[in-house]
Parts: sequence; C-alpha cells; structure tokens
Amino acid sequence: MVMLNQMGAAAIPQLIKVLGDERRQAYAGVLLTEIGEPAIPALVEALDENKGGAYARAALARIPRPDLIIPLLINALGDKARQAHACGMLDDYGMPTLGPYLPQLTEALEDTDKRVYASTALVAVGAAATPHLLTAVTDERKRF
Repeated sequence: MVMLNQMGAAAIPQLIKVLGDERRQAYAGVLLTEIGEPAIPALVEALDENKGGAYARAALARIPRPDLIIPLLINALGDKARQAHACGMLDDYGMPTLGPYLPQLTEALEDTDKRVYASTALVAVGAAATPHLLTAVTDERKRF
C-alpha cells in the first residue's frame, strides 16, 4: 500500500480494487481521498456495495468538488448497483449545493431506471424543487 500511495493517480485502478478487500478498504479510501479530483470518476463507479461502495462514498464525501461529483452521481442513479449510494450522497449534499443541478435531476425523472432515486433526491431538496417537479410531471394525478 505504501507503494500505491507514492504512485499517486496511477494507483487509482489498484486502489479501487482494494476497496473490495475488507482488511484494507479503509486505507484505500484514505489514499483515494488524498489523490482527490483524479479519483472522482473511479470512486463513483465503485459505489457498488460489492466493490466497497461505502468506502468509495466516504472517500467522495471528503473530496471538496461537488461540481465534478454531482453530475456523475445523477448519472449513476440509473445503475441498480450504485443508485442507492448515489442517491444518499445527493441527499447529503442537499441545498443550496444541488440548486444548479435541479434541471438535471428533473430530467432524470424521465428515465425509468432513475425515476425513483431522482425523485427521492428532489424530495431531499425540498421546496426549491417544486417548480421543477411541477414542470416535469404533466399528469394532474401524479402532480398531486
């Protein structure tokens, strides 16, 4: 693991694999956090619980780049293996951080694979999401 730490961004693929190893996943998460921005796409891909998703989520939460992370999380809402962690992270960000991404979250409502988790994230946003939801949902019964 010391060598992986010295390799920096080149170590990302190996560290992602280690996230699935119960004995070393916490250390891998810390190293991925230290690598930071270059590790974001791989960490979002690793949100799968079978790949150490909780550790990937913890590492992502410590990287202060929601502008890079949130669009990837919205995309991950359509992946059954990653959608629960992606939705949880979006809930954690909440408002005002999610404000600029309300159109993307609203658009995700149109995708049947993303719909439930996108709506959950929008509910977490609260009242600010209401105009977007009303625009996206045209059926009066569903709007109610």
